[in-house]
Amino acid sequence: MKAWQIENHQSFDYRVVLEYTPQHRYRIRNHTKMYVESKFPTYSLTYKSAFSGIFGSDARYDLVKLGIRQKVDFGIDDHFSYSVTGGKFLNSDKMYFEDFQHFNTQPTGFMFSSYENSFRLLPFYQYSTSDQFLEAHTNWQTRRLILKQLPVIRNSMITEKLFVNYLNTPELKNYVETGYGISNLFLLLNVEAVAGFENGKFRSAGVKVSLNLK
Repeated sequence: MKAWQIENHQSFDYRVVLEYTPQHRYRIRNHTKMYVESKFPTYSLTYKSAFSGIFGSDARYDLVKLGIRQKVDFGIDDHFSYSVTGGKFLNSDKMYFEDFQHFNTQPTGFMFSSYENSFRLLPFYQYSTSDQFLEAHTNWQTRRLILKQLPVIRNSMITEKLFVNYLNTPELKNYVETGYGISNLFLLLNVEAVAGFENGKFRSAGVKVSLNLK
């Protein structure tokens, strides 16, 4: 990281986000409109820009991002979700580290809340980028995978999940995390086993523990 990326500065920036969900329906309950999940994914377009020379601002960049996300429910505690986001800085004339595209990374072994749609094994901020990027997350949570077939815990509250995370930047090529997790152990704990690969080669592995505090 260059020193100028963390020096004192001022930024005048704005962000515009457009989202579209086909057939996004709603129901009215007690005279209150409540949106319900659509059968179609949500598409998003984000544009972020900073201007120099306005109110002392010295940052100048343009970022555009496209995304798609969806959650499909199959029953109680049984759903599949995915999200894909790609973006590129159209220019990066003057940027500071806080202006980079940062990713949700959770490298610590213990957390006080769940961390779905995060990279479990990547270090904080090391792969933040001022260039182009593509990230994706998929999660399948179910009560009918492996453990629930065992009679001794068939009636327990635990759920299982499989997940895959993907990230590609100029600094990190084709990084994939894949893992298996158990949720609601003793109604409180989540445990995951995760492995990471870069360009098809094994990189690291770990075990993550979190609490259900929500």
